[in-house]
Order: sequence, then C-alpha cells, then structure tokens
Amino acid sequence: MLISILTYRTFRKFVTENTAFVIAVFYYNIIPKNSTVPDFSNMLLWFSTLVFLSFLEFSLNRGTSARRPAFFLIAAGVSTSLLVLSYPTCIFVVLPGCIGIWLLSAAGNRLKNLLIYLGTCGVCGLGWLAYFLCHMSFRQFLDGLSEMLTDGSHDVGLLGKLKDNLSCLGETFPYLLVALVIALVFWCFFRFICRKNYRFFLLLIISLILEQLFVWYRLQKHIEYPGFVYLRFPLWGIYCYFHCKKSSGELAPVYKALFWFGSITSLFLLLAAFTASNTMLYESADYMAIGMLVSLCYAERETSESPVFWKTFVLLFVGLAVIHKGFLLYNIYGHDTIFVTRQKAEEGPMAGIYGRYSDGYEYNIRGRLLDEFIPRGSKVLIASHKSIMYLQEDYVICNYSTISTPTIDERLFQYWTLYPDKVPEYIV
Repeated sequence: MLISILTYRTFRKFVTENTAFVIAVFYYNIIPKNSTVPDFSNMLLWFSTLVFLSFLEFSLNRGTSARRPAFFLIAAGVSTSLLVLSYPTCIFVVLPGCIGIWLLSAAGNRLKNLLIYLGTCGVCGLGWLAYFLCHMSFRQFLDGLSEMLTDGSHDVGLLGKLKDNLSCLGETFPYLLVALVIALVFWCFFRFICRKNYRFFLLLIISLILEQLFVWYRLQKHIEYPGFVYLRFPLWGIYCYFHCKKSSGELAPVYKALFWFGSITSLFLLLAAFTASNTMLYESADYMAIGMLVSLCYAERETSESPVFWKTFVLLFVGLAVIHKGFLLYNIYGHDTIFVTRQKAEEGPMAGIYGRYSDGYEYNIRGRLLDEFIPRGSKVLIASHKSIMYLQEDYVICNYSTISTPTIDERLFQYWTLYPDKVPEYIV
C-alpha cells in the first residue's frame, strides 16, 4: 500500500492525477505467483519498484541543487542492495541503471553520480557481509555460499525451463491466434470502413484482455494465461518511447528515464527471475511491473487520438489485475473463485485470513496440536511442504533451506555439523 501511494505521488509530477491513480491502482493489484506473503517474489517486486522510483526522482530533480539528486541516487543504491538480497541475479539491473545515470547526468557529473550509486551499493554489500560474519565464521560463510550455488533442489536447468515454457505456450497458442484474428478484423474495419487507423497493437491487447475475461468466466481455467498478456506491455513501452522520442519536448529526460529505468530494467528483472528460480514465464511476468507502469504512462499521450479505445484499454487492463487478485484464488489443489466455502485462520501469522475450508481447518487444528506437544522456543525440523508451520509458534528453525520438503538428505547432517546449535529437539 505504501509503495502504491509513493508510486502515485511520483507519477503525478509529470502525468495527470487520473493517470497516476490508474498506475497506482494497477500496481497495488499485482502479486507475483499469486502469493500474498512477503516472500522472495514480493520482495523483488517491492524493491525493484523502489529502485525505479528513486531513479525517476533523480531524473526529475537533476536540475535542482546537488543534494537532491545525490539523495535519490543513494536511495536507489540501498534499494538495489535489498533487491539483490531477494534474488542475487537481480544484480543484472545495475547495468541499465548505470547507463541511465550516465545518459541523464550532465557531462561534468556523470562519474560523480555513478560513484555515488555504485558506492552506496558497495557499502550496503559490505554491511550485509559484516552482518553475516557476526553470526558465522568466514569459512562457514564460504561453505554456505558454495551450497547455495550448487543446490539443485530449486533449479531444473535452463533447457528444462525453456521446454516447459514452450509446452505452456503451445497450450495457449490457439487463444493467442484467436485474439490476433479478432484484432486484425477490427483493424481492417476501422481503417477501411470508418476511415480511422487505430494502432493494431492496441487492438490486439484489448482482444487478448477480453478473451482472457471470457476464458475465466466460461472455462474457469488457463489462469496462467494473463501472464502472456502482461509480457507484451514492457515491449509496447519500448516501442512508444522510440515513437514519441522526437515529440517529447521538455519531458524528454523523463521519458529517457522511463525507458532505461523502467522498460529495459524490467526485461533484466525477467531474466534475473527466470534464471534464479523455477517460475514459468507467465508467473515471472509480474516481476516486470515497472515496465507495465511505464506502458500505462504512454497511454495518456494517446487519449487525444482515440480516447474511447484508450480508456477501454486502461479500464480492461486494471480490471484484469483486480479480477486476477480478487476473484480468482490459487492453492496447491487447483484454482477456486471467491464463492467457495471459506474458513478463517484463528491465530498465528495467518490470523484473520480466509482460505479454502479444508485448508483453514487444517491450519487451525495443526496450530493447536503444535502448541500442545512442542514447547515454544524449541528447536524444530519440519519434514513437510508446509513451511508456514515454523511460524505458527516461536520455534528455532533447524533446516538449511526455507523451502521445506518431506524428504531428509545428507545436506541436513552436513548443516548440523557446521551449526551444532541447529540440531533439532523435535521432528514434525
């Protein structure tokens, strides 16, 4: 919520309040992997947005006193370090960030601004390293880092992920083809019948969104399909930048910032998430949120040419995000709507949250059993997919990974050898 408000306040400086409000509402309704908890996915979304907003503020204040641009570069550096902690491969975004700083800085300030940003990243990195070394020896740190780099439990390989994505694309290809045909028909109709040449890409996106709403309403499946719709928006933002480049006038630095810190950086974020996790492309699309915000920014420029279609596009785009978050629910058993019977979690980290009835009942009864049989503060190893159990009471986690599994392997014994204080008293 706070980042959404910050997004609104930043965009309001160079777009209308209505457009800024639409952008903030859309951002508020983005949740990576349909996850509502602050895991790595949401941290990537939050911190990448803070990096983007800091850079955007830097571009808006670069003509003011030297202190304000420097402050926002420092904020961007701190946010970048937090972003890299969410997914280490997010260090990729430093490259477009540095290019953007170089291009947007005055000739005499380029090196200084780069050093402020990179220096902040370096200081934060050393700070995190010092924090880790306060809790472990340097040898333990290197051993843990080696295990992280060689751990194959969360990596099926690049070729395997590409194969899975091509398979999913094959399933949704008929829907994409239908939307393409519908958009082509509309484009020909407006061009030859109404003598109006609406942009084909806009018609294609509207067709895809309408088609997705129809699929949800009639079939209640292919929930992953909107990811492919979202993937097009950063690309469309790149197209709009080059199309509007010559006519941008006083806003030229702002649109250059949107291009490098938004559109291009979002592609690097997609690459970072895709290489660091097992998420599919349609799941990773939400990581490109800043690229989508940029694309909505350009919609305001087009309202004078075709206001009805652009307003339809914006309403459908935001509506798709709202419905995806508020109407459709995802869990390990499949997909539900908000109209199925719910059960409220009574206490613990999920207190007050409604879920599927059987899941809520299981959560509540499990919490009571844990409280009855395992004293609080105990050292616990949970052999289960439900890692939320660690948070239901105040326990010491005795697992080397935050991803709980029902299996026990040799790495656990190696972990306990390195950290004897993590040998469990209870195994659940």
